[in-house]
Amino acid sequence: MEAIRQKEAFECAIAQIISISQTLNKKGEKIYDYSLCLEEGSLSPIICLQPGDFFEWIDIKRGQYGQKSYAFVPISYPDFPELVIEFCGRYGDETKFEKFKISELPCQWIKEVLMRQYIKATYFADIFTKAELKYDTDSFSKCHSTWIRGYRKDDGTIMYLPYYTPDSRKKLLGSMPIHAIEEVYSEHGSSNW
Repeated sequence: MEAIRQKEAFECAIAQIISISQTLNKKGEKIYDYSLCLEEGSLSPIICLQPGDFFEWIDIKRGQYGQKSYAFVPISYPDFPELVIEFCGRYGDETKFEKFKISELPCQWIKEVLMRQYIKATYFADIFTKAELKYDTDSFSKCHSTWIRGYRKDDGTIMYLPYYTPDSRKKLLGSMPIHAIEEVYSEHGSSNW
């Protein structure tokens, strides 16, 4: 794994939101740009968070065990875009970010999800209503080969999101009005850049 700067992870988070928005606007059924969120002790199987649902972490203090793992589309509910952007931005100052080739990931069950699965989107009246993790059986998969892993020491949260090359980020960020990008930077960016 190769350490990357927080600003680069933040730009990838914004690129992810834009890419997902474009897919959903076209009513695309396959979403490869999802995020995976875990806490220390998270286990397989991975739960696909539905639009409008929230994370339900276990409460160790109450004797619950077997932490959950969630795959989700960080745009399907008003708070979700901010979740990933703030994880990498303003609240990411204490987070360690690394990029890695999926083939190098030692944890087999996470590797399997990131390398071979996508989220199938279902729509009702043109609104994204259901998400399911599915295996990609296409000959030429669009699954990302490079990902970012963010680890926050204070609460043990781990977030995986796709890594976008500088050219991909530039293209995606360039598809948005400059004032909208500036607004995201001012609202969610870190003061330490």
